[in-house]
Amino acid sequence: MIRNFAFLILTIISISLNGYGQVFDQFSASINSEAIGLPFTNYDPLHPGFELNGTIKRIEKPKSIRYLNTKIGFFYHRRLETAIYIGGEYQHSLKLFRQKISLDLPIGLGYLHSFYPGEVYEQNDNGDFEKINQTGRAHFYTNLGIGFTYLSDSKVQPYIRQELLLETPFANGIPIITHSLVKVGVQIKL
Repeated sequence: MIRNFAFLILTIISISLNGYGQVFDQFSASINSEAIGLPFTNYDPLHPGFELNGTIKRIEKPKSIRYLNTKIGFFYHRRLETAIYIGGEYQHSLKLFRQKISLDLPIGLGYLHSFYPGEVYEQNDNGDFEKINQTGRAHFYTNLGIGFTYLSDSKVQPYIRQELLLETPFANGIPIITHSLVKVGVQIKL
């Protein structure tokens, strides 16, 4: 079932990108730190990650900006998993402080593929455990965040964001696991 859902998500993203192929408004890149738990509760140890976003639709009004983004990223958690993800995101940004700062509210969903941090073993027909090649696990994710962007007049705009990422299904008996991501990055207007 999760593979069918992942295929559906990737198909939707592919169709979306096909319609907007050459119309990226801006790109953004961020470095991340991932932690298990809820946002604003745990910031160490550092579990590094990276994310790239492409804005396929941007609607700017006098007091707000709305974005439709695609994204791809990864994070490395030494004891839990290494994960790569791809997805879509809608972001509503409210302009504050004489339109120099925006309050960003992103929400999204997508596909996440994770790998165990160590070797994987499987029990064979004789009852013995043997090492197997790891292909990883497929997951669905949804994210919700809050952040701030400095709306400078230049093409480069720095931002900071805190996000909650819900990964499901996680493992046997654990349907959902929460990740907290702190992101620091820049938006580059084209």
